[in-house]
Amino acid sequence: MNDAARGVYRRSTNDKRRYIDGIAKPGKLNTALKNIRDNKPEIDRSDIQTAVTEGALMRLRPLLMTVVTIFAGLLPIMLGSGTGSEVMQRIAAPMVGGMASATLLTLIVIPAIFYLWHGRGVKA
Repeated sequence: MNDAARGVYRRSTNDKRRYIDGIAKPGKLNTALKNIRDNKPEIDRSDIQTAVTEGALMRLRPLLMTVVTIFAGLLPIMLGSGTGSEVMQRIAAPMVGGMASATLLTLIVIPAIFYLWHGRGVKA
């Protein structure tokens, strides 16, 4: 009996790389920069800016789907009133704040750091 019939999934090296690339936010930025470097031997700051824009746009839809889903689930808890609502609001509030800060980090801070890091030493 093969692994698929038993319900066992074995990850190959490529699956692990894709998984890590999807989780590690700079992975998408690195992929976009690598695509530009493959087509152009000498890169400049505008190429790095293009890579940052493309990489951030690759992450935009999955990130927003996740954030909107979590916010939609936590909103009734945050606005609810009744038995136990005070305790639940205290549990949900850090989750909402964490998701908001993670969104800003992923869409603004990491791309900016990536641009500054890869932009040093590159001609304007």
